[in-house]
Amino acid sequence: MFESITAGGYLIDGVLIVKDGYLITEAYREPFGPGQRHIIHSCTKSIVSACIGIAIESGFLAGTEMRLGELFPQADSSAWSGAKHQITLANMLTMSTGLDTRDSYLYRWEGLTAMRRSPDWVAHALSRPIATSPGNRFDYSNITSFLLSAAIQQATGMSTEAFAREHLFAPLGIADIRWPQSPGNVSIGWGGTQTPPDRPCKDWNALSPRRQVER
Repeated sequence: MFESITAGGYLIDGVLIVKDGYLITEAYREPFGPGQRHIIHSCTKSIVSACIGIAIESGFLAGTEMRLGELFPQADSSAWSGAKHQITLANMLTMSTGLDTRDSYLYRWEGLTAMRRSPDWVAHALSRPIATSPGNRFDYSNITSFLLSAAIQQATGMSTEAFAREHLFAPLGIADIRWPQSPGNVSIGWGGTQTPPDRPCKDWNALSPRRQVER
């Protein structure tokens, strides 16, 4: 497997294999090592969705059927179309809002660039027009992931980073996270988080202690 990864030029930093509750292989490609900080890109989206689940379980959010206006009660919704009022948290989590965000590689991230140039990212994101009915189709959207982070902040009164540190990272023993914010101090929901630093290691240096993994 390691030979195939190297020969194929795949951008894989580390490999961990767990069998029957035990970590049987742990290996990293130079210059990465266990705990070394580097950007995890769109894995950030999974952290945000996990935080949404925690926020629901903790009572900060009522559930996945909450609509856009409930998630952002402070927003000026007077210009929203009828379809936009129907967008739910479930639509946001599945990237099926129907909003015309145009912010994936298919559009050369033009929508994301426009939002980042705006003075208020949340207002800009909420102003996107409807392209199709909510729940009608999947459309990869970084802006939607940013709105999920903003929804966490609105509901909890904490930044998504602070909420994640308390309710997700600390219980998992993860510390020293770096998470960039928007100019409005909203944790960026689509990417940019970095894991802690440690030490470099040799190409595919196998650490491989047979230790039990907590379930």
